[in-house]
Formats: sequence, structure tokens, C-alpha cells
Amino acid sequence: MSPLPFRSPPRAAARCSAPWALAALLALAGMLAAPAQAGSTLKPCADEAVAQAQWLAALNALRAQGVQCGGEADQPVHAPALHWAGELAEGARHLAEDLAAHDRVAHTDSEDRDFAERMRASGYPLRAAGENIAAGQSDFLRALRAWVASPSHCRTMMRPRYTEVGLACFERADSSYGRYWVAHFGQRLELHAGSR
Repeated sequence: MSPLPFRSPPRAAARCSAPWALAALLALAGMLAAPAQAGSTLKPCADEAVAQAQWLAALNALRAQGVQCGGEADQPVHAPALHWAGELAEGARHLAEDLAAHDRVAHTDSEDRDFAERMRASGYPLRAAGENIAAGQSDFLRALRAWVASPSHCRTMMRPRYTEVGLACFERADSSYGRYWVAHFGQRLELHAGSR
């Protein structure tokens, strides 16, 4: 399959009149949504400590250079450098691992929690946040190119108000896409002493 910069296209709904056919489809759906089996290898794509610095440098170079997010008439968008946020990285890691384990590409995790729910649960004090996902790219530069090619993902990645980022990648050799990339962008809500 070709790499995906975002959620996979919706699947056509199947109509079944025979009860045995419906049961077979439900059983198949259960197998497709099942987590990775014990024999499959689920692991980070790289040494995370080393990769974090490289990924952050590549993303910040792109934000400094500026890119056109959309059509030819769009002016290049430039944005200030991002700082690494452990909470955002942990959230990205959770989703990347979950997507690889369940062999799916979605902005919800296997517990059907969307980005906003997962951010609240992480405790990240967000003022603003965004999420990009991709699947199938062999390295981070290819994931970046896929996000740049998608106007909505590009705008998320280049939004100047975001000041922090967390990135993660998990891979599973026996999955549909191999590698699953997640970027969480945020602007921290600053709570000052004496504020409620």
C-alpha cells in the first residue's frame, strides 16, 4: 500500500441479508481490529533519544524556511522554532504505538478517544493544540513531505501559535503500513501565581 499522510479513506458499507454472512463479516472485522499478536514485533522506529533531536531540527528548519500550504497563490508560511515537550511526545508515542499495534490509521485511539480527549487525559495544559498522523513513510523526512503535501496537515505543522511539539514513530513489520508517525503540536496555557 502507498503511504498515507492522514486517515485512511472510509470503507464502503457492506449489505448482508444472510445471518451467516453478517456473522462472518463481524468476525473478520474483529480480526482486523485485533491488537498485534505476541509474535509480531512492535517497536519504536529509532532510538528515541537520538531521533528526537534530529526530528526537531528537521521540523524547525522547515518552519524557518517556510512552505506554501495549499495552492500556488498561497504565500509561504514561516513559523518560529518549536521546543520539545515531554507530555506531547508521550501522547504522540501512545497514539503511534496504538496505531501500529492495531494496524490502523486514525485520529482516535483503540479506546475511541479523539485528540481532545487524549490531550485532556495527558494533563498537558493546552491553550491550542494540533495533531498530524502519517503511515507508511520509511523515514521522518518522507513523513514531513507527506504533511507538507496535505494542506490541512501543512497548516497544522506550520501554525505560528504552536510553541511546542512531541513526535513519535512506531513500527510493526507485519502491519499494513510498517511505520506509523504522530506529531502533537501545542501552545501551553501559562498559569500564573495567584490566578484561578
